[in-house]
Amino acid sequence: MSIEKLSYSEFSKMLDDIKRSNRFNYNIYEIAVAKDYRALEHVLKFVRTQRICHIAVEKDARAIEFVPEEFMTPELCDIAAQEIKKAEEKVAAAKKAEEQAAAAKKIEEQAAAAKKAEEQAAAAKKAEEQAAATKKAEEQVAVAKKVEAAKKYGRALEFVPEALRDKELCYIAVEKDWRALEFVPKALRDKELCLEAVKKDGRALKFVPKALRDKELCYIAVEKDWRALEFVPEEPENLRTYELCLKAFRKNENALHYVPYTVKYYPNTFKLIPEFINFKPVDPSNSWPDKYD
Repeated sequence: MSIEKLSYSEFSKMLDDIKRSNRFNYNIYEIAVAKDYRALEHVLKFVRTQRICHIAVEKDARAIEFVPEEFMTPELCDIAAQEIKKAEEKVAAAKKAEEQAAAAKKIEEQAAAAKKAEEQAAAAKKAEEQAAATKKAEEQVAVAKKVEAAKKYGRALEFVPEALRDKELCYIAVEKDWRALEFVPKALRDKELCLEAVKKDGRALKFVPKALRDKELCYIAVEKDWRALEFVPEEPENLRTYELCLKAFRKNENALHYVPYTVKYYPNTFKLIPEFINFKPVDPSNSWPDKYD
């Protein structure tokens, strides 16, 4: 094997063998210290020539430790100082490179973390949007069902959002059930719609705006149901006339409860007008119910 390919431990063993055999080969020593400065320690002192010391110091300034004093020349010290400076610069450069690599790695990690956070935020936003879209779709389906229920059953109009209670839907609902009039927006309770409800059941008069409760509408309401008399206005114009009250009374004597005193009694007396004499006590079961039939 070529001596240039020997390891430091192999060189050390070989140099020790040379010491013991007293065979001196300067060429081998030069090769050894050129390969590893530490070989200088194994070179016999009287064989450590200035050339060998120079080669070792040029290889690594730390070899100065094994240089005999007589070879400690300014030139050799300068070489060692230069080598030390080079080594320090290499160390500083390596440290700087390591710091830069660490900084670059940190930046890369931060960028990766930022990207991951952005992706997570985007995923969360997308999930939130999907949830909102699903919720909106479910609400739309629910509203559509309520609208269909209102068209089918009328009074289900109560559960339809007011913004969707348009004129067409309200008409359909009232046609199905007069009680739907209660849930029609006041702005849509016009004369035509109220008349439709009252024709179905006189009690719908309760939900007719007071401004629309005219003589004709009240007459139709009482004609349909005597209990509508309760909601016939007395002011600004008293529409509970003798004729209307008598019509209600003839349908059911309990209507007397809603007949004004000025109509059922003689003036300044507590004597009933003959037409209202056949009065019977109010039957609670036949009065206006808390809940509609």
